[in-house]
Amino acid sequence: MEPNKVYKSLVYLAYNVVKHERLRYELDNKAIFRDQFVKQINNMLALEKDFNQTFNNQTWTTVFAQAIVKVTQQKQRFEKRDGLSVEEIYADYSSFLSYTSTTFEVGRNTLTEEIVNFSPDEVLIDATLTDQTKNHYRELEKERLEREKQAQETKDKPKPEFSSSQNQERTYSQQNNNSFFGGGGYANVNTMDPRQNPRFYPYMSKPKWMPTLKYVFAGLVILATLMLIATSIAMMTVKMNLGPNNTSNPFGNALFGEAMWASHKGNWDSFLTKSLRDSNAKFPLNWSLMSANVGSILSLVFYSLPAIYIGYAVFRKPRSLKEKYRLSMMSVIFMFIMFFVAGSNIFNVMSAHQISKNFEETFKRIFDNEFVGDNSNYNFKAFWAVMMEKHGAGIEATSIIADIAVALIAVSVVLGIVMLVLNPRLDRQKMMHAMTEYQRANIAMMQGQSYQVDPSLFDDDTQTIKAKKETKFGTWWKKTFTKKDKPKSPQDNQTQN
Repeated sequence: MEPNKVYKSLVYLAYNVVKHERLRYELDNKAIFRDQFVKQINNMLALEKDFNQTFNNQTWTTVFAQAIVKVTQQKQRFEKRDGLSVEEIYADYSSFLSYTSTTFEVGRNTLTEEIVNFSPDEVLIDATLTDQTKNHYRELEKERLEREKQAQETKDKPKPEFSSSQNQERTYSQQNNNSFFGGGGYANVNTMDPRQNPRFYPYMSKPKWMPTLKYVFAGLVILATLMLIATSIAMMTVKMNLGPNNTSNPFGNALFGEAMWASHKGNWDSFLTKSLRDSNAKFPLNWSLMSANVGSILSLVFYSLPAIYIGYAVFRKPRSLKEKYRLSMMSVIFMFIMFFVAGSNIFNVMSAHQISKNFEETFKRIFDNEFVGDNSNYNFKAFWAVMMEKHGAGIEATSIIADIAVALIAVSVVLGIVMLVLNPRLDRQKMMHAMTEYQRANIAMMQGQSYQVDPSLFDDDTQTIKAKKETKFGTWWKKTFTKKDKPKSPQDNQTQN
């Protein structure tokens, strides 16, 4: 724990207490709260003396000491405790923060806010408690005590007796209610770890732009996947006819020359038959996909997995605040692996030149077996010139689609990495506070006592918790197919009577 961060947290906590009207009243009204606040000032003094800490080039112990004296109109004793470690000071800070938030129902965010800059003069100006303010909160206190008294009197009234079956039914109902609502939420005796609550947000910020950026990211991934699938389909469907096996075949004449073509026609026919199973069949860009089969269809399904996974993770309703304001690292890793595996096949068709190299290597490998002794006699450049003349449009279109797919994949990966870097950082202080509250709740439960977990640990987000609106289709379905009770006829009423 760094002393400068602890000192800064103490200064802001003290300022937020002083500027809060209700808490100024409680400093004057409750000695326990006042003593705890003085303890924080003493800890501030220890950080200044033992660790040479300042905030904005200013020491603040004297400022807040004057502030509490001004609020309470009483002399206070301030002294530095020797031998305190930074961890012990931070533990006192966390305990005071929890006590203040729980006892006076002040949000944790209100007490730890670090947005406003302030000066020593502004602290002393805020440290004002008028008689009108005191009277106002005294009246509120009286009203609260009267309500508690009435509630206690109602509780002490004798309750009507129930039969054993009724008692069992009531007990069973209470158990169901407690189970369904998570034991009454976070404000009752419940040993569920606060960190497992969907409304517990353990990060330091909620970037408002993150949900929108996640939609952009998912859109890019989906577009990249569609272009990847389109490239694969083009590699299967864009085919070249290398026949017929006669003297007028432009590919054979270009490859071997008119003089040599007549002697190679038999070998050419054998080559096409072995490669394509039919000398009149068409040659695809992807040699491994001679036709659309189960394997090729499964490969397209495999290519669609990144879009399905990322789209479902982003466009579904967030189940917690963490899902809404952060991008999962697993999503980016999964996307990268799937795109790397699926995209490795399309690098060979990113340009007509690359496609020609693939054809040349394949031809050379096959010709070594089919045209033994004549490898040096074929002219592949002339052959490819005829190929581009006959099938250049399909080849160029496939290359353009592949280039777009690779570009979208690259942008998706880069954006995913950037979003991981921009993810909100973990609030370690809040995590420690949640762990402490969980331990206190467990201890209280084992001792047969009730304990209210600090409600400031949990954030309400209207967009996440908001109930889903019923669609027009749902309304029509209910009106059309929901069974309605038929009105009873007079005869039915007489029969029942």
